[in-house]
Amino acid sequence: MLEHVGPQGYASYFAKIRALLADDGIAVIHTIGVQHKAGPVNRWITKYIFPGGYLPSIGQMIRHTETRGLKVLDMEVMRGHYAETLRLWRMRFLDRRAAMRRLYDARFVRMWEFYLVGCEYFFRRQHGMVLQLQLVKDQMAAPMSRHYIRNRENEFKDRLWTLHLSGN
Repeated sequence: MLEHVGPQGYASYFAKIRALLADDGIAVIHTIGVQHKAGPVNRWITKYIFPGGYLPSIGQMIRHTETRGLKVLDMEVMRGHYAETLRLWRMRFLDRRAAMRRLYDARFVRMWEFYLVGCEYFFRRQHGMVLQLQLVKDQMAAPMSRHYIRNRENEFKDRLWTLHLSGN
């Protein structure tokens, strides 16, 4: 979501997170960002796909969290993950190109093909990344390692499976 906020809104965005976060709470911010100077997205994408989009840098995000009294407890940079997601979306889109052409004009279909391949390249070969920041007020809010995340994920999957088996 942060790529929709833009730098003019970062102060209020992170202040709101701090206000809503329990003293022992953990906030996870998931965003698309860049590993170089932050800035608006590509002009073509701004015009046709993502008006007002802005890709923050890691440093820019961290500065705003710190000035709002939040601590970065953990950070994960997922470099190639989104490139692979975009590749799969593009393959599915191309597999259904004939159906897309029945729904939309040829220009629209070409624009989306261009968008998907261009974004895949940006995330695979340039500086694009998906980033997750784990923010806290109290640095002792989470265990010392990431193992608790996997444990909670497995607990959640077990609950879902139990609900599925019970028919709920």
